[in-house]
Amino acid sequence: MIAHEPGHRISSIRQLRWRDIDFDKGSIRWRAETDKSGFEHEPPASKEAITALEQARRSARAIGDAWVFPAAEDPSLPCPAQRSTGGGNVR
Repeated sequence: MIAHEPGHRISSIRQLRWRDIDFDKGSIRWRAETDKSGFEHEPPASKEAITALEQARRSARAIGDAWVFPAAEDPSLPCPAQRSTGGGNVR
């Protein structure tokens, strides 16, 4: 759902932290250090994206600096980029 938000790459999405999501305003803060544009911005997110994030947050029971998409083997790290080893699509 988040990947459908316009203009943001998987590398930026992988590095979202719960503190970057403003559920009250319905927006996502894209930090300069993780976004290709190089500047921080906080556009509104779709209602579908906010709803999906609310559900994920309830099941993850995480807040603050925790990763929205933590690595399965080490939740202190963001999920790794999935690379294709063959001629297939990058996941």
